[in-house]
Amino acid sequence: MVPKILDNVKRGFIKTFPQAFFYVYGAIRPYPKHFIVETTNICNLKCKGCNNPYLKREKRNMSIEEFKHILAQLKEIGVNHIDFDFCGEPLLNKDTLKMVKLAHDSGIKTFFSTNGTFIDQYVDDIIKSGLDEILIDLDAVESKSYLKLRVGGDFERVKNNIKLLCDKKNQMKSKKSHCRSRLSHNTLQ
Repeated sequence: MVPKILDNVKRGFIKTFPQAFFYVYGAIRPYPKHFIVETTNICNLKCKGCNNPYLKREKRNMSIEEFKHILAQLKEIGVNHIDFDFCGEPLLNKDTLKMVKLAHDSGIKTFFSTNGTFIDQYVDDIIKSGLDEILIDLDAVESKSYLKLRVGGDFERVKNNIKLLCDKKNQMKSKKSHCRSRLSHNTLQ
């Protein structure tokens, strides 16, 4: 099992939290419980401070078949949490929410962060996928600051998408898809 997981880590599909190796519930574990699975390294924005525009690797989406193979390995070693993001916008891969659903149905907690641009196109699917938590990176309280940080973004669209997701979540009486937004300290100066 270890060589398979390490192979996927080397290929860039899986990232691990190194601290997860050390101490879980009073015992040393041979594998982490928390993994990052990068479903895409494609992004629609060029955000300040992000390495995505400088990545030299091929831009591509993970297929559902690749994810099923990885998920089987992660379940085998007892992973209980997957973050579906890293250097790309998860909603640019049409299969990300299907992957979230597969992980959710396997009893694995799920999370991803998004720049919020495409929430309106997937709002029902986000809630139905069983996503446990979504972080929407707004990073500003007004458009001018937002556009400096999120180059190519649309402040009003993201604000409206946050409201849409929260309203839809309440309408569907969903206890999943806990929403939070990040505000950059740079906009408070």
